[in-house]
Amino acid sequence: MLSRLFRMHGLFVASHPW
Repeated sequence: MLSRLFRMHGLFVASHPW
């Protein structure tokens, strides 16, 4: 589950770079 959260976070960051 934690790995999935990290993957979602990574996807979000990749999709929305600050």
